[in-house]
Amino acid sequence: MEIAKCCEPKQTLMLEKLNEIKYELFEETEESLSLADNYLKYGVLNEKNMDDLRHISVASVTDCKYITSWNFKHFVNIKTIEKVQSAHKLFEYNDINIIPSIMLLGGKNDDG
Repeated sequence: MEIAKCCEPKQTLMLEKLNEIKYELFEETEESLSLADNYLKYGVLNEKNMDDLRHISVASVTDCKYITSWNFKHFVNIKTIEKVQSAHKLFEYNDINIIPSIMLLGGKNDDG
């Protein structure tokens, strides 16, 4: 979980915000792992970012409408978003909205 890697006080704030929203945890499946491999083959991200690909694939196979992350370098950027959308058309998955966490949680963006 990305939150475990955050420094304080950001980690505590994020955990408090998560308690304010309704969310559901999903487990990886053979389908999601296969999709993550397809993302890798399609060049969405490289093998170094396999955890991000797995994150996107679980959200995709469970038909989530939104996926959120603080990772702007590899995850929440236009290049990755466009590659995911292209891959979804190719592999016949619904579109998914990849957004920064601040859009879901509300409030100001404080990298503290």
